[in-house]
Amino acid sequence: MCRVVLSREGFPRLEQNCVFRGDPLRAVALFVACSIAACAHAASPAVSEGDRHSLALHSDGTVRAWGDDSAGQLGLGRTLQASVPAIVGGIANVAQVSSGSNHVVARLNDGTVWAWGHNDVGQLGDGTTTNRSTPAPVASLSGVTLVAAGYDHTLALTSDGSVWSWGVNYHGELGYDDAGLTPARVPGISNIQAIAAGDGFSLALAKDGTVWAWGENDHGQLGDGTFAAPYTGRSDARRVSALSGITRIALGSETGGSVRQPAAFCGVVGPGPGQ
Repeated sequence: MCRVVLSREGFPRLEQNCVFRGDPLRAVALFVACSIAACAHAASPAVSEGDRHSLALHSDGTVRAWGDDSAGQLGLGRTLQASVPAIVGGIANVAQVSSGSNHVVARLNDGTVWAWGHNDVGQLGDGTTTNRSTPAPVASLSGVTLVAAGYDHTLALTSDGSVWSWGVNYHGELGYDDAGLTPARVPGISNIQAIAAGDGFSLALAKDGTVWAWGENDHGQLGDGTFAAPYTGRSDARRVSALSGITRIALGSETGGSVRQPAAFCGVVGPGPGQ
């Protein structure tokens, strides 16, 4: 019996000393099917940077961290610095990692979300404002397919197409008016397929190709033709009317972008404040 395994780079391949017997077309079909399944359950190697720290997600589902650790954002159980990558303990089977300014969120293969680091405005979603130097689950979330850490807030997309947010809400970046110490659903949007979080604002891409935006708008980040006063914004998600047929979204610190070209890939790219 032949198995499809993942290479060290995260790509599917046949295990060594594999010999197929029988119909070659069936063998090819089995390889394709198993490759798709392997990709679906494997981490896509990726990096994500914060303010002064960095993370690397390995194809084996482990996370490495290095740089500033003053708020516990490296997840190493301390608050020092690390000049070389170190494995983040207490977490495995990670599918995606995203870093905010000084906090980190990770999505596991089982659809749960874990967080660590700075928590002065509820970035970790645990109902407190206490920093944490080791990963812990965001208890109220499950079935998550994508996470996006903004500067001091976080978004999570669940399998039913809904978006959840928590953290700072000075500019309405959570999509509602309440404080965000724990995850709450963003109202007014549904059937979402992708999310992105920036410095004080958020974007969502719906399955119909429309883009929705909310949060700070002093530089026109929301794409609605207006500019808000500094340090103000809009807390309700609204469609960016000039866009349609969009397939991807991305954010800078205070800019947003989108593309219409179709794109196919295996795995997930994790957005962060330095996209």
